[in-house]
Amino acid sequence: MHILKNKFSVLFVLAGILLVCWLTNACKKQDEQASITTFLTGYGSWQLASLQRYNYSGDTLKTTDTLNTACMYTQTVNFNDAGTYMYNHFNCATDLKNGNWHFSTDKLVLLSATQFKVDTGLVMPFKYARIVNLGRNSLVLQQTDTPTKYQSSTVKKYTVMRYGFIHIAD
Repeated sequence: MHILKNKFSVLFVLAGILLVCWLTNACKKQDEQASITTFLTGYGSWQLASLQRYNYSGDTLKTTDTLNTACMYTQTVNFNDAGTYMYNHFNCATDLKNGNWHFSTDKLVLLSATQFKVDTGLVMPFKYARIVNLGRNSLVLQQTDTPTKYQSSTVKKYTVMRYGFIHIAD
């Protein structure tokens, strides 16, 4: 009977340790998810460092163009945790544009329906912007029209825009 009590005590202690480990890891995952928003919003403005356009035919990359190389303005975007952002000098324009943003459910895509006027009409640069890289000092967004349009061999021709930002202190 005494041996049986010791076995139950050991099993009870092991179950307790497993429960504590599971709860600790569950809390860490929530903290990691929250840090994505902190990286995007918590350190000031992002300055556009590069803008590239990738032209595909089916699943084959045909051309890569680097855009805005002669822009005289510093293009910056500032995201805040209330779900809004300000983009200064988008596409080398002289204005400041405000918009709304949110993450996809898995927090891997930045979504915004804000339209910007360019020479060829209206564009939505963050309609479906996949987060390629996000850290304290750099942000890379790759914009596609729809999730299925990204490198799909069933689509004849399409374009992917890649925005590279660096963090600047405000």
